Amino acid sequence: MYTPTNWQDHIVEKPHRFEMTNGESPGMVYLNPAPGEVDQQGTPQNAQNFNHMEKGIAEVTAAMDRLMAEAQKEFDTLKKISDELKKKADKNGGITVANSLQVAALAGGAAIAEDTDLDTLTVPGTYAAASAAVAATLLHCPISGSGFVMYTFLTYPYNRSTTYRTQIIICGGDTPSSFWIRNFNGSGKWCDWVRMKYTDTTYSNATTTVAGLMSASDKTQLSNMPIVCYQGSPDGSSITKALPAGKTKCLIIMHWGSSSGINCGAYILTGLSSNMTAVTTQSTLLGSGAVHLLYTVTSAGTLTLYPTPNTNCNYTMIYFA
Repeated sequence: MYTPTNWQDHIVEKPHRFEMTNGESPGMVYLNPAPGEVDQQGTPQNAQNFNHMEKGIAEVTAAMDRLMAEAQKEFDTLKKISDELKKKADKNGGITVANSLQVAALAGGAAIAEDTDLDTLTVPGTYAAASAAVAATLLHCPISGSGFVMYTFLTYPYNRSTTYRTQIIICGGDTPSSFWIRNFNGSGKWCDWVRMKYTDTTYSNATTTVAGLMSASDKTQLSNMPIVCYQGSPDGSSITKALPAGKTKCLIIMHWGSSSGINCGAYILTGLSSNMTAVTTQSTLLGSGAVHLLYTVTSAGTLTLYPTPNTNCNYTMIYFA
C-alpha cells in the first residue's frame, strides 16, 4: 500500500537573505544562507522522497496493466458469449429458454427466476433471463422486451477486493447486439445502467477536407495553429529570443526551486510583431513569492527576459499567432 508523502513548504523569516564572506581570491565570495527563524521545516527534496514517488507511480502502472489484462480477458469471454447468443437468436428466430440457458452454461451460469432483483445477484458468474416475459418481471433491470445474459464480476480482481462489482447485460435481441453495464460503487448502491453498442464502424483520422475522428473544419484550425516553443535554464544570465515569423503572442512560464520551496508563474505578451514600438524594461510579479520577471522587447520583436532570481529556475516560451 502506497503511503503518500505529506509535503511541507520550508518557511523561514528571511528566505532571500544571505551572508557574504570573502573567498580564496579577489572577486570571489561565498553566499551562505541566513534565513533567520525557521517557522516550518520543509520536506527535503532528495532522492529518497522522489524515489518513493517513482515507486508509487510504478506500482499504480503495474496495477493498471494487470487490470487491463483482466478486463481484456473478461471482454473476450463476453464477446464469445454474445456471438454465440446472436448466432442462436438468428437461427431460432429469437432468444428462447433453451438457447439462453445453453449460452449461459458456456460460463457455468444459471437461470434468473421471475421477480428477481438484479441488485441481489452479486456473486460473480453468468446469469440468463430466458425470455422477454421473465425480463419484464425483474427489478432494477434495464430490459423488458427481450431475454438476455448477465455477467457479474469483481471490478478490481487484482487486489482481491470484494467491495466493488460490475454487471454487464448482453442482449442479442438488438441488431447489432447491445450490452448494458453498471457498477456497484462501494457505498451500498448500484449505479444507473448505461447502454452501449457493438459496432463494426472504423473511424479514420480527419483531413482538412474529410471528417473523421474530428471534423474537417476542426482539423483545418488545428493544422493552422503551429507554435514555436523554447525551454531551458538561464543559468545566471538573461534569455533572448528572436520573434518567430508570423507569431504575435508569447506565453512565458517560469519555475523556481529553492530551500524555501517551489514557485512558478506565467505571463503572456501580446501585440508582438517585426515592426513594433520597442518596450523598455518592464517588471511583473510571478507566483506567490518575491520572484519577478523583467523583460524588454525591441522594435523587431526580439524578446529578452531577466528573471529575478536568475538561478535555480527554468523557463518555457511558447510563441503562437
